[in-house]
Amino acid sequence: MRFSLILGAEILYDRPTFPALVNFLATHLHPDGHVIIADAKRTNTEEFYDWLDQAGMRWTREEINEREDNLPLPVSIVTIQGRGEGG
Repeated sequence: MRFSLILGAEILYDRPTFPALVNFLATHLHPDGHVIIADAKRTNTEEFYDWLDQAGMRWTREEINEREDNLPLPVSIVTIQGRGEGG
């Protein structure tokens, strides 16, 4: 089954799962779909983006500043695009 929209938050903590997560997204994202993930960077997530690149997935990252327990919490909103009908 393929989805036109996949949303995720609180899913980028366990680095050994990054390859499986990227595989899931590549398999289940409709070619014209989008994934939106909130990355609070509670662990080093750069490897996740490397895996996206290796899978040929296009992505953008927007930095926003939130607060948690009255402390600053920088969050990345990551948008991953499907590969299009030809990809």
